[in-house]
Amino acid sequence: MGGPMEGIRILDLSAILSGPMATMILGDQGADVIKVEPPRTGDLARYVGPARGRISALFASSNRNKRSIVIDLQKPAGVALLKELVPEVDVLVENFRPGVVKRVVNLQQDLASDPQISHDRSIVEIAHPTAGSIHQARPAARCAGRRGEIARHAPDLGEHT
Repeated sequence: MGGPMEGIRILDLSAILSGPMATMILGDQGADVIKVEPPRTGDLARYVGPARGRISALFASSNRNKRSIVIDLQKPAGVALLKELVPEVDVLVENFRPGVVKRVVNLQQDLASDPQISHDRSIVEIAHPTAGSIHQARPAARCAGRRGEIARHAPDLGEHT
């Protein structure tokens, strides 16, 4: 079954609810979503609410239309595997606490050094009031009425419109 997101590959590192729901919608629209889960426990949403076997209703509904892979991001081999997958996807979704990706995987630094991403300044540094200095992917552009024309970029974190 196709959809407007057909041909877009998404790597989903998120857990519990917000990230999985976002990637679920993208999967519903035809995107190829690859969900990454930690070994042993998997996504903790597997254990929330009524369940059949090891799969709760919450997990089943928020992770439909996804393929799943287990990667241990606490081990160098798992981090290396993740870094191999990232260039093969169009979108990376994660909802770790601020600083976890930088500390555990240091993925933001690798992404920031990618010429395709750094060329159009897709990664910006934001001074967050409680998390300190964080890197954020620049939000998508808002398009004007005519094709290919950008009215203005969407606001960055903390920037008001």
